[in-house]
Amino acid sequence: MGKGAMVRGLIFVCVLSFWGFAALPPGAVAELRLGRVADMAFTPDAHGLLLLQENRVELWDFRTGKLIRSFLGHSGLVWCLAVSQDSDSFFTGALDRTVREWNLKTGEPLWTSSELPAEVFSIALTAKYLAAGLGEGTVFLWERTTKNLVRTWSTGKCGVYALAFDKDGKILAAGTGEGKVIFLDLVSGAVLSTLEAHRGPVWAIAFGPEGFFATGSSDRTARLFRMPKAEPLATFRHKGTVWDLLFLEQTQALATVSGDLTFRLFSLPTGYEIAELRPHPAQVNRIAGSADEKFLATASEDGRVLVWDLQKLLSLRPMPRKSAAPSTSSSPWRTPTRIL
Repeated sequence: MGKGAMVRGLIFVCVLSFWGFAALPPGAVAELRLGRVADMAFTPDAHGLLLLQENRVELWDFRTGKLIRSFLGHSGLVWCLAVSQDSDSFFTGALDRTVREWNLKTGEPLWTSSELPAEVFSIALTAKYLAAGLGEGTVFLWERTTKNLVRTWSTGKCGVYALAFDKDGKILAAGTGEGKVIFLDLVSGAVLSTLEAHRGPVWAIAFGPEGFFATGSSDRTARLFRMPKAEPLATFRHKGTVWDLLFLEQTQALATVSGDLTFRLFSLPTGYEIAELRPHPAQVNRIAGSADEKFLATASEDGRVLVWDLQKLLSLRPMPRKSAAPSTSSSPWRTPTRIL
């Protein structure tokens, strides 16, 4: 073997060793290596993590790395879920064109919808309503307790890839494959407004504190608006699709994950990028937060789920300043930059 081949081999082994056996990144408290995760959510008590893998749902104790139980019944890829914060149930939507409700503590299936017109790509939940967005552009709304169908909306010819209820439970926002967000009145059924949010499919939306509303898209941006008029406030630019995002109300931040391998935090009061982290060697496609905001989880195409202690993570970042010069410290955070 020549010296060049030997060096390349050593480099390859080193790369495998780094991603295969390295210690957890600073701020991370747990790691699960399970393969691709379509969606995930913490349990209400933050003791477990629900993960969607192929046609099943798995509940894991992320502290011990042990599987607690599996939820079986879908015949197609399970794509989305919503966890109830006021009961022991959660809902899933799948490419088998059904929505299902499950008992979190026993694994028992509680309800299955009739077969819907298309695959289910998004789902959202309140104390009163359950909503599902389909691949052919329809939104279904059920009364959560009785499962009676309240109404349906047609949003266009493209899929509905993201759904979110506002804080008052009176408006449902639907993010579509046409780059639009459509705001729907739950009482009257009227379309309140249509926001031309992006130049690509909208994959993530969220209502936040103090009237904030955020969107993420394959046009490589996350955008921040102020409701109720959807006044544009800021555009946060990535170098890949923004697959998911969430508001951290106690931290007053917006978290995004992207195909550019990054997990980023942006300050809502100041408009600064608080930090950027590259914890995975492949695109990061999902993020979830516990209800108490103690933990965050990121899932990647590398097959790993990392669980983060948010306060430990924030303690590693440099103080915000306007300079964009890279940090030379061992901290995983890049120097923050001004966005607004």
